[in-house]
Amino acid sequence: MTRLDELVIPYTSGIVAEPNSTNITVQDQCPQDLADHLALASDPVAARDVLNTLDPAHAAPVTCSLVLPAVGAIPGGSS
Repeated sequence: MTRLDELVIPYTSGIVAEPNSTNITVQDQCPQDLADHLALASDPVAARDVLNTLDPAHAAPVTCSLVLPAVGAIPGGSS
């Protein structure tokens, strides 16, 4: 989830309190990730979290990069 979600308000409404679920806020992993609801679909942090969950044997670290609301990731914006 993203703290900057303008459709799911409050963003904490997206928390799933069920066994075997993990709730992750992209800004906890990358403060410069400003993804909103729209940008979250193509957010590299969210994508890495999903891929790591689906294939934990090949998990890779999350790379932090600048992500703008509605625009998405900025090429070359990694740190």
